[in-house]
Amino acid sequence: MICSFLIAVPLSTLATSAPSIPDPLPLTGTLPRASDVTADAIRDAGDDVGALLKLAVAWAEGGSEASAVMAWERVLEIDPDHEDAHRGLRHHLWNGTWYSTYTALSSARRKEVARRLKEDGVVPFGEEWVLPGDLPFRKMNWEAVPTGGWAPPGTAARLADDATKKAAGWERQHRTWISPTEFDQWRSGLWKVGDEWLTVEDANKVHAELDAWWEVPGEHFVALTTVPEEDARWVVWWADQVHGDLQELFGLEPESAPEFVVLNSIAQYNEFSAGSTTTGRNPADASGYSSLHYAYFTDGWYDRSTPVPQFRASAAAYYDINDPGLKPYGQHAVRHAATLAWLESVDPSWDTVAEMVTSGALAFPDAAYWGEKRIPRWLRYGAAAYCERFFEDKSTPEGGDPLWARKWALENLRKGGDLDPIESILTLDLQTSDPEGSARLIHEAGLLVHYIRNGGDKKMAKAWAAFREALVGGSDTQEAAARLEALLLGSGKKVAAFYRK
Repeated sequence: MICSFLIAVPLSTLATSAPSIPDPLPLTGTLPRASDVTADAIRDAGDDVGALLKLAVAWAEGGSEASAVMAWERVLEIDPDHEDAHRGLRHHLWNGTWYSTYTALSSARRKEVARRLKEDGVVPFGEEWVLPGDLPFRKMNWEAVPTGGWAPPGTAARLADDATKKAAGWERQHRTWISPTEFDQWRSGLWKVGDEWLTVEDANKVHAELDAWWEVPGEHFVALTTVPEEDARWVVWWADQVHGDLQELFGLEPESAPEFVVLNSIAQYNEFSAGSTTTGRNPADASGYSSLHYAYFTDGWYDRSTPVPQFRASAAAYYDINDPGLKPYGQHAVRHAATLAWLESVDPSWDTVAEMVTSGALAFPDAAYWGEKRIPRWLRYGAAAYCERFFEDKSTPEGGDPLWARKWALENLRKGGDLDPIESILTLDLQTSDPEGSARLIHEAGLLVHYIRNGGDKKMAKAWAAFREALVGGSDTQEAAARLEALLLGSGKKVAAFYRK
């Protein structure tokens, strides 16, 4: 058994200049210890780094890890920066320094990260140091664009192409560029679809399909919709009407016009939400909330055409112009979806999104995603419900009632009885198993926003102003949001009275 401690490596694997390893001794007499044999071989190698490395490799391959370690350590005594020896000893290289244990590396890394963040305002990204705000975009392989900020791959080339076409006199038909040589077709009332010019009836048939939808830019939004072109104009017009309320509420402005989706029927809405195994399109609805209302946040929608999938955080709704019972609800669904899309644009969760799309799982991390927001979840849904049904309709013709939607919303809520406890509204525990109760919670969150804005509560107005100031100023909103919520929790009787009057 003692012989098993001796090193038996074929001499042919070593350089001729390397010291030979003694042959195993017979099982008689006193045998040298393995450490003595190793020490003798290392001593015979002297300062010959090459010989020592060959010893280390041979011992490691032969299963004599302890002997290999001694050889690599001897190499580091001669050359403290020798990479092969450090690798052999499983040391960790970071920031130009080798660390013998992962614990030592982690400690040094934490200290250096804290120092660089404090002194230079940067964080690590691979071998680089970058601004914290740039980190999620670097992870997603986005590119810096001339207009400022970051955008998905290919955006810079598209912007350059847009500029070239505009300079050459091209114009847009909705989002499609039209060459001056094709203006006659355009003026004749035709629509360009791909390389063809079609009548509006034929174009509507093409754009009635998912992912072939009309892309209609408005003043503040872009509608991606499968409804006919004439109705698509109404869709984006209704969306634009929520902009004023959102500006007054939050005081923010998106960097670009938010996109949102409007489908032409419940069936198509469900198809978009559920995804398709046939086409490989993933479900746009990860939470199942599309079943609660006629609009929802698209927490499962991805664009997989780039190496790193792009999370298309937006909103979807349906507007069925062919169903007389559903058609009147179209503008409310549009307003709700547009608001959700707008809020996502001004209050994204980029750190969570970057981790999500680069992890490969693409499962929606609900707690992390909403935890990163500066606008609380109840307030996001509340703002969407407020803009959907508690708005003042400033387009009402003379003699009409600009508060018609608000009165309708309150009447519908009152039919359902008393308000849920304010704590339940703020928690907003939406359950797909209770669509009616969950939809009511969303509408009640809209009532809270209505009360904050129009309830005449001076303390509430002051708390809201503090929250809005923190939001617009870019500072942490958590404390201001907590104060606002605490005040709402203590105002149950006032809110109930406001609800009933």
